[in-house]
Amino acid sequence: MKQLLRAAKQLPSDPVIPLLGNVKALLSSPELNLWNCYQRHGKFFKIEIPGMKIAVLVGPEANQFVLSDQAGKFSTKRGYWFLKRNLGDGIL
Repeated sequence: MKQLLRAAKQLPSDPVIPLLGNVKALLSSPELNLWNCYQRHGKFFKIEIPGMKIAVLVGPEANQFVLSDQAGKFSTKRGYWFLKRNLGDGIL
């Protein structure tokens, strides 16, 4: 698992629209878009939205890896920044 995990910028992805990334496909049908990416690229791929590259890890092995003491490798701060004002840092 660790050998397969790479920086989000190195993960495979669908072609993106400059400055917009995958936003158009994600807004039109998010579940279908993610499913298609999984079918094309496997358990590890990336999606892009303006200003962010997001690593997507799929499956129980990936979930176990992320949930097992990986604070140094994964951050929720960028993904949940909009909740910090209401929830603080303790939960996230």
